Amino acid sequence: MNKTPQNMNKDIIHALQHGLPAPQSVGKVLIVGAGIAGLAAAQILLKSGIEVQILEATERFGGRIYTLTDFAKSPVEGGAEEIHGGKTAWADLAEIHQKTLLNTNDYSSLYFLENQLWKENEAYTREDFDEMEDFYDLLEEADFSDTVGKISVAQFLDVIESPPTCRHIIEAWISNSYGASMTDLDARELQTLWKQWTAGEVNFMFENAGYIELLAEVCADALPTIQYAKPISQIEYTENHVCALTPKGEVFEGNALVLTVPLGVLKKQFITFSPPLPAPKTEAIECIGVGAGLKILLKFKESFWDDNVGAIYGNGYISEFYPSAKDDEAILTALVMGDNALYLSNLTEEEAIQTALQELDMMGNNTLASELFEKGTRIDWTVMPFQWGAYSYPSTGSGQARLDLAKALPPLYFAGEATHTEGHIATVHGALETAYRAVHELLGRQG
Repeated sequence: MNKTPQNMNKDIIHALQHGLPAPQSVGKVLIVGAGIAGLAAAQILLKSGIEVQILEATERFGGRIYTLTDFAKSPVEGGAEEIHGGKTAWADLAEIHQKTLLNTNDYSSLYFLENQLWKENEAYTREDFDEMEDFYDLLEEADFSDTVGKISVAQFLDVIESPPTCRHIIEAWISNSYGASMTDLDARELQTLWKQWTAGEVNFMFENAGYIELLAEVCADALPTIQYAKPISQIEYTENHVCALTPKGEVFEGNALVLTVPLGVLKKQFITFSPPLPAPKTEAIECIGVGAGLKILLKFKESFWDDNVGAIYGNGYISEFYPSAKDDEAILTALVMGDNALYLSNLTEEEAIQTALQELDMMGNNTLASELFEKGTRIDWTVMPFQWGAYSYPSTGSGQARLDLAKALPPLYFAGEATHTEGHIATVHGALETAYRAVHELLGRQG
């Protein structure tokens, strides 16, 4: 749309609050999926005077925004937790709705290196740690013009001879951000994403509110239009008519449809299309990666970490723990992506929790974590019905594939983080931006 990020943010917020000019011929729009992309699309359409019906496969709204209100006294996030960058419409909406945010840069980290837990200022005195940080500059500046086929981030680390003592730290930073193991992430695609990123470099977390609270306030008009427990397994479409069918044979009809289901649903081929989707779309669905991902929430009788600790980076199956409590409760979240998430997913919940506690004990050279442990739970996006994966990642060739997946096929329109084509994949604000784009296409606007 050739607009600056600042202007785009203003346009998205204005559309959510006031809608867009719409032709009378639009008719009824079906929206499949009640995550942020589906809800935002519905909110904009409703404000534009368009009839909308949201069909959600599960019993709740939010998708990968999943705030737990029964694990602790305050909300704890089982899904999306950070606002990535302060230069997005989502960050602006948090300010508009008066949500207090914590700057994650105000906290320091602990790093487990060579069987010892190092404070951040101590870690940065190590030569290998300093060399590890060169990874970012080297990848940004790398020339892949002569590279044929895939070069994974793991291979790139070998090429630049990144210090092996710190590889697990890079994996924590990169794998957890992009939702896949280092052998699956494509270095060239990752470089492109970094060049496209316009959201800012600072991350934020909600101080008191749950993530779902902001979504509910921003898309308040859309919530009553949701029909729950309506998994769509078949979509039939002609030029200006759409039928969406559930496995039970329930039929929903409209004049257009916005498809916002996670990529994992499309990869499972849970939804069939009549006529079939064109080859570029089916090939894009196959090409774009979606990885395993999960969280393990651990509640303790009291904290055994300092108040200023923002993350604890380990060297086991769990590469990152971080405090998640919004009050005086002691809660750590273990965030795991890729092959390690797949391993932990195949364990029982109790075995996965015990693995997390054992790794915390090992880093402290004691049994303090196990002794103070009260309860835990695992939120496994790898196997969660109608998610079947964490989020899309930069696999080889996925840049072009996202363009193909996002392309409108009237009366079908496509939104969701996997359809973002300008660098904001795997983010809530990216999913929001795709909703605005899809509605823009549906209403036939140019700009």
